[in-house]
Amino acid sequence: LSGIITYGSTNDVEALVREGTAYAPLIFYSYMSMYGHDEIKPADYLKERWLPTFEQDASTMAVDVFQYHYGFDYKPLYAPAFAKSLYGGRLAVDYPSLSARLAENHTGLSGHGLPTLVVQGANDFIVMPESQKKFVDALRTAGSDVVLNVYPGVSHRYTRMAGFADSIDWMRLRAEEAGKPF
Repeated sequence: LSGIITYGSTNDVEALVREGTAYAPLIFYSYMSMYGHDEIKPADYLKERWLPTFEQDASTMAVDVFQYHYGFDYKPLYAPAFAKSLYGGRLAVDYPSLSARLAENHTGLSGHGLPTLVVQGANDFIVMPESQKKFVDALRTAGSDVVLNVYPGVSHRYTRMAGFADSIDWMRLRAEEAGKPF
């Protein structure tokens, strides 16, 4: 039995930086740690007010704390030039190192061909349904049989619960198709 189930996940890190703004400082911190201060420069992406405690905040805050701390409105968080580039589709031109690293970490599109169930809340503001649809289309183009279930009225937090029964049914069907007990 093989397959992939994803619950409101984002595989496009640039989309997460655009849509799930609160996560961006953690991404910048992680990438800065992995790729170096010379390549990833949070001071170029964030407003000045976030910089004095940036490394401490991004490396120690729990999820619910950093979501509250940074918020989901990009305007108080991002430097104006960075926001203009990010939302204007010019990240690769204006911030080539960051753009390259974000693209390099775009996961799931290796052409694995595994059957996939994507569970998405229609009211998800961290991973927007439109971004998820693009990912599903790319997976299908890469050869995967993908089922996309979008649940009306469901936010990111409740996606797993909303899709649980359908996930069990999907796994059962995969097992039956493979002639395996479930």
